Amino acid sequence: MTRDSHDLALWQAVGALLQGWCRTQEGDAGGLQPVAQAVAASAVVQPSVQPTFLSFLAEAQLRLGLHAQALATLEEALALARERQADYLLPELQAMRAQVLRAAPAEARAPGFRPGCGA
Repeated sequence: MTRDSHDLALWQAVGALLQGWCRTQEGDAGGLQPVAQAVAASAVVQPSVQPTFLSFLAEAQLRLGLHAQALATLEEALALARERQADYLLPELQAMRAQVLRAAPAEARAPGFRPGCGA
């Protein structure tokens, strides 16, 4: 990888992330692949942004009705945010987690979960 391509790697990942995310918001499941690839690239290029990239993936998964995957993605994002002391991101990730749990079919929810009682 040349120096110039390395300098642009984060921005290329951001571009792929947003293009894929936009596709999923229109219901196109094909947008998940570029989002997932952008998450993987962020882990290499600038790990500090990986929890944010994961939040986009989780939102895309939720939009497509992939509740279990979205919940797993958010759990990963929460763990990384805590590990990397990205405390500013925790409230948004927790809110997204609650949104996924409310949207999930009853059989996919955590045991004891009741809408409106917190998650």
